[in-house]
Amino acid sequence: MWRIVSPLGHPGAIALIWLQAEDSQAMAAAMEVLRLGSIATGAVAQRTLLDIDEALVARVDDCTLLMMPHGSIAGVRAIARELHARFGEPIGDADIDAGQLFPEARSVVEARALLALSRTSSAMATNLLLAQHDLWRRTTATTPNDPARDAAMRHLLTPPLVIAIGPSNIGKSTLINALAKRHVSIVADEPGTTRDHVGVLLDCAGLTIQYVDTPGIRVTADAEELAARARALGLAEHAALVLSCGDPQTQPIVLPQLAHIPVLSVCLRADQGESIWPAAIRVSARTNTGLEGFIARIRDTLVPAELLTRDQPWKFWL
Repeated sequence: MWRIVSPLGHPGAIALIWLQAEDSQAMAAAMEVLRLGSIATGAVAQRTLLDIDEALVARVDDCTLLMMPHGSIAGVRAIARELHARFGEPIGDADIDAGQLFPEARSVVEARALLALSRTSSAMATNLLLAQHDLWRRTTATTPNDPARDAAMRHLLTPPLVIAIGPSNIGKSTLINALAKRHVSIVADEPGTTRDHVGVLLDCAGLTIQYVDTPGIRVTADAEELAARARALGLAEHAALVLSCGDPQTQPIVLPQLAHIPVLSVCLRADQGESIWPAAIRVSARTNTGLEGFIARIRDTLVPAELLTRDQPWKFWL
């Protein structure tokens, strides 16, 4: 069994990959498949991992191996592909023995919380996960059945998908660059410049999201743009939040019915005057007007603040 313990899709100095076998013989066979040579129980060695990267490899016990290559996204993905080819699908949180990874934990819940902390990229999750040991100790083994809360809280562990959709040439690309504080999308006055979606991980005041800027949608005979439109609308069906964008003189497009997906109407280029249509929020990437409120609105829509203050346990490992 194997899995990547460190946050997926998030770069770092060092990644952590966990490998467990049924017994010492199975572990020896796995190490031979990985061409790691002999590593004694309790020892740490430097090895070349799958001809991809140098890694520290720790033999925690007879059946458990921790591999620590560099944390580049491309390198970790390449290693994951090779592990998948040799050992099959990685296991999920519910299948892993967190107590083996974190023997210092005071309970199974705390061990699972430490495992979740090692993977989450949202700062908002930290105090909540650290409180779970005491919350579960003070309560019964079950929690209230609240699917809506569970779905929202899972956004703390896996960055939710936020899709920006709107007509061409309204400032969506400028907005994503302002939010990311770096150049991630092409900006031009010519409509249709962006032909495919552009994604980036963003920190929304403690909640990490996967923000995707889709191509501007317009009436066109261009087959490539029509295909981009179809991809954008298809992607929206898998989003946790859709940002329906326009500018003061351009209304958002009419979106297809999106069952159970919240939609937030956003007027971009707010510095250009009052809009001809009602928007839930106004923002200007050029002057930074409304950016903080916009970020907070995204965060609170996905994870309402009142959920974080409830004095009740959370089955975050399911």
